[in-house]
Amino acid sequence: MTSSLILAFGDEKHQLSAAGSGTDAVRFFRNLEDVEVKAQEKLGVQPGTYDLYDRYGMIRHQKDLMRALETSVAGEVLLELREHLHFTRIRGVEAEEKVLAHKLDKLERSLQDSEDRTTAKIEEAKADLTSNIVKVDNRISNDVIPLIETAQRDLLRQKQQTNAVQEKLGKINLTEIADMCEKAESLREELRAALDRMDKLDEEWTADKSQINETTLNVEKAMAELRRYMEGKIQVCIQTDADLREDQQKLDERVELLVDEVKLLEQKHKRLEKKCEGTLEESEELRTTLGRLREDNAYVKKETGQVRTRVHCIEGTSTERWQDFSNIQDDVQFFRHWHRLAKGSDVQLSTDFAVATGRGFLAATGMVLTNDEGLVVGDGPCRRFGTPGQWSSYFEVQLDEVCAAPESAGGLYVGIALQSAQEIAAHPKHEFDGWLIGGHAKALVCRAGTGGGVAIVADGALPATWAQAAKDPATKESAAKAVQMLRNALPMRAKGECRELRSMWASHKLHTSDKIGVLFRFNREGGARMKITVNGDLTATHDFAEAPPADAVGYLTPVVRLAGTGKSARLLPGLHPPARIIAG
Repeated sequence: MTSSLILAFGDEKHQLSAAGSGTDAVRFFRNLEDVEVKAQEKLGVQPGTYDLYDRYGMIRHQKDLMRALETSVAGEVLLELREHLHFTRIRGVEAEEKVLAHKLDKLERSLQDSEDRTTAKIEEAKADLTSNIVKVDNRISNDVIPLIETAQRDLLRQKQQTNAVQEKLGKINLTEIADMCEKAESLREELRAALDRMDKLDEEWTADKSQINETTLNVEKAMAELRRYMEGKIQVCIQTDADLREDQQKLDERVELLVDEVKLLEQKHKRLEKKCEGTLEESEELRTTLGRLREDNAYVKKETGQVRTRVHCIEGTSTERWQDFSNIQDDVQFFRHWHRLAKGSDVQLSTDFAVATGRGFLAATGMVLTNDEGLVVGDGPCRRFGTPGQWSSYFEVQLDEVCAAPESAGGLYVGIALQSAQEIAAHPKHEFDGWLIGGHAKALVCRAGTGGGVAIVADGALPATWAQAAKDPATKESAAKAVQMLRNALPMRAKGECRELRSMWASHKLHTSDKIGVLFRFNREGGARMKITVNGDLTATHDFAEAPPADAVGYLTPVVRLAGTGKSARLLPGLHPPARIIAG
């Protein structure tokens, strides 16, 4: 009987055969290292990057391999290689990096081709325009200017001759000459002596008149021809100038369009460059994580026995410490809407208590200290995510309306409170212990007073966020110890306090319909970190040094202060935090 071992990795399968029964096959594949060597030779899968599974579960030891070989069906043993998640992600990132590099090269080539075409068109248009200008200048210099100069000289001579004729005509009285001609016959005898002089004068006048007439006719003809020529040239110049202006305007429009296209390409290139930088950074982080995993894997292999013992001990201890919440999580009523009483006097709630709108003047100017304007609280606690000592609370709100506000007013504040909505509503000043971030790049650390000398939660009693633990005697004692630890970290005080700190998130830049996510995590030894996401993208992170340890805190309540540009907010229940923002 021949026993076949089939190794399956994704869509690839490779069959290995060994003669004999299942026991012979076990001798053939002496240990898991032989299987790993065959998997590397046949499928190209590196050891340590996958786990082996048969139809009964994961194969960890030689006994599991023997079980798989001895329980084969029809002599075939199917072993499935399931690659670890981070190696799958690394391959995905490498493939995406290749695609992005290909797109980047394509965009660079397109940009270079566009620049070359633009430069060629500009140079061609510039050469045509220069050639036309040179032609027009040459035509004006060679044809128009000489004709104008000749016409000016002829006009000057004509003016001189006309002046001389006018002077002569001014000296002669034509009327008297006409009368003398009419009376010449009757006065011939009396003026015989003067006829000789008049004949000479008449001859001279006739000669000059004919010459003047000829000159005047020639000048008029020349002026008419010059006028027609100049009018034609001027029309040509006007038409040429109009054509040049039209060509220049079209060229300018084309250049502007090309400049806009270049700007758009530059913007796309910058966005792609930013994405590539982010991808490279993530790739470097994955390489660092891979190195750490390799070191941890080597350490775990060396200390397997001790690690198992410690894990069993830690699991038992963690179960005892976490049972307060793992047992009561299903009985807790998490937030669904805004609380109808735990709010500022200026806040108006919608009919379904899902949307809160601030109407206060002080909050609209960014003033949220010493008053409760714009305060709105969820009607239940946030759900907890994580493990004991390393858990986080998360909620989201959507900005439904923004309004104009002074530049220094900022926007809304988001955060959490240690007290429940009922406890905050019962306080005369609606004070609470909590942490918020927002406004004009500010962070708020809030401490509640005793409310006029009377504590909202009496000594020895559990706060509302630990109330579910009081139902079970097994969890009540551990909850009381946690509350005592909380009292030691945050002792009760007679007067409330709210301190402002600098932060890196300015919420006045939010827009309508933006979704703001708030993830708050207490550290195991004290201190806390708040992460803000806008539309799923991590926007800001702020650390609060003065915060109790994680084991001292129960459930947290979502709190929002409607201030500045943030006028109306909607509470979004039942959402889970993105996995990428929980880590870190």
